[in-house]
Amino acid sequence: MVRLILNKKLKAVSIIESLVALVILSITFGVGMMVYFNVLTNSAIPVRIKAIIIAEKVAHQTKVDKRYLNERLNIQNLHFNKTVKKYNYGESIYWLNIEVYQNKKLLYNYKELITNSEE
Repeated sequence: MVRLILNKKLKAVSIIESLVALVILSITFGVGMMVYFNVLTNSAIPVRIKAIIIAEKVAHQTKVDKRYLNERLNIQNLHFNKTVKKYNYGESIYWLNIEVYQNKKLLYNYKELITNSEE
């Protein structure tokens, strides 16, 4: 019975096969980490899109109401700094600037020249 076990070949994994498997696992892990970090960094995109949409609504409402005042607004956890200045090269032209912040980080800066035809 001892002789039967000795005649049987044992199967084993060579070092080359182990290294190939290690390289494949390393590449897969590296690609997975890159995808994970891209997902983390792109999670701010919906917040930025929301900031753009609200800033454009604030700009539109400013033009409709002809409310050319400097204001600070807090809308949906976003901070808006709206500044309106007389434009140097025209009598009834204003420079509208809306900056959108979240946690003191600038998300969007809206700039537009608007005219006031009633002046």
